[in-house]
Amino acid sequence: MVGKEECKEIWLLRKQGFSVREIARGAGLDRWTVKKYLEAGEFPRYSTVNRTSALQPYYGLIEDRLSREDYQATRLYEMLLMQGYRGNYETVERYVRKVRERRVRTSLKIAGLPFEVAR
Repeated sequence: MVGKEECKEIWLLRKQGFSVREIARGAGLDRWTVKKYLEAGEFPRYSTVNRTSALQPYYGLIEDRLSREDYQATRLYEMLLMQGYRGNYETVERYVRKVRERRVRTSLKIAGLPFEVAR
């Protein structure tokens, strides 16, 4: 990925008379990449892709189970597989960690303690 500073450098070197190959060698880029940015004449625009998690339909189930009993992520993952979940274990583990941290922060706020004390 080429940033704005690298683009400026590519354009400046070209104005100074360097060839595409010389610029590519100096910048450590492929010559086709250098050529692409010279022809574009503008800064690259990168866009983000908004994705929904495969776990999203199961958020309510996970939160419900965790509110009743402190299940381990492995047990919740097994339950979700039986419900039709097709994602991986790490996704479940991350979400369970998030839910637990949220619960700890909430309980500390109720107790009037700053969150940093708990760490």
